[in-house]
Amino acid sequence: GALSLVPGDRGRGLSFRLAPTYGTPGSGVERLWSARDAGGLASGGDTFEPESRLEGEIGYGLPAFGDRFTGTPNVGFTLADGGAREYRLGWRLARAGGTSSGSFALSLDAARSEPAGNNDSGSGTSPKHAVVLRAGVRW
Repeated sequence: GALSLVPGDRGRGLSFRLAPTYGTPGSGVERLWSARDAGGLASGGDTFEPESRLEGEIGYGLPAFGDRFTGTPNVGFTLADGGAREYRLGWRLARAGGTSSGSFALSLDAARSEPAGNNDSGSGTSPKHAVVLRAGVRW
């Protein structure tokens, strides 16, 4: 199950999402990228252990650029088995409302990922940082 609060048609106001997941990756792409070597791709190769995760995000949509767009500052997190964590701080810009003339979306996120071993003192693993820019256009 998941818990979410979705703002109105124009995306303005409070948005909230909290979703737990459990199981193995559902995508063949995930299997491709997480295999240790080519032998893991063969039938009967590496198997995935079920994993549980909790993902959450909260944001607030505000009018932007003459009320034609909605800007949404947001913060999110992911907690996974074994103590792995990711924190995100971002901003999304999307065309306000569902118009038939197409849509536009742009997002900028800063993320920090801490591997499970990072929770142990002296483990030697260091956190990873990323800045992600995404854009999407539909016509």
